Amino acid sequence: MRWAALLMVAGIALAGAPSTSKKKAKPPAKKPDAGAVSRPGALEFGTLEFEIKGDFTVSLDGKDLGKTPLKPVKVLAGKHQLRLVNEAAHIDQTEEVDVKPRQVSTFQISLE
Repeated sequence: MRWAALLMVAGIALAGAPSTSKKKAKPPAKKPDAGAVSRPGALEFGTLEFEIKGDFTVSLDGKDLGKTPLKPVKVLAGKHQLRLVNEAAHIDQTEEVDVKPRQVSTFQISLE
């Protein structure tokens, strides 16, 4: 019993003692600069928004996005294939869209 009390007192004393090791604090992480030029080879993204008149099922590069109206999507910058399908109207059309890096690109079409 005496040993347990002695160990508890010693443990409290050690736990409360200040550290004598000299550790260097890590510098704060750098935040990316919004106006910085991107690194060569880094992936760049843009936003693609849609202004499509008509009732269509839309896919982007083979991935189904759903039926119109559509919300904007974030995609890799560059050229993409949009497919618009309206089976009732016998419309199946593919369009190419070029998304610019760090910009909003709008795809507009009326196929009514």
